[in-house]
Amino acid sequence: MFKKGTRKEMSQLKDEVLCKYCLGCNKLENPNFAGWKRCKDFAAGYDNWKKQYYDALKKQTRINFKKK
Repeated sequence: MFKKGTRKEMSQLKDEVLCKYCLGCNKLENPNFAGWKRCKDFAAGYDNWKKQYYDALKKQTRINFKKK
């Protein structure tokens, strides 16, 4: 079906992307899709998705521009 070496593998989604916890749309089939942080078609795929998502957002490093 695919020529050897032409098939792109899907990259791993980051924890702070809402799509990691979703079962809604099929956009994840596209290997170039990076994910969304807000989505109107979100369908929870885990029981504790909120806790996992918000913990990942807290761990995300942010740049502090005021600090010199």
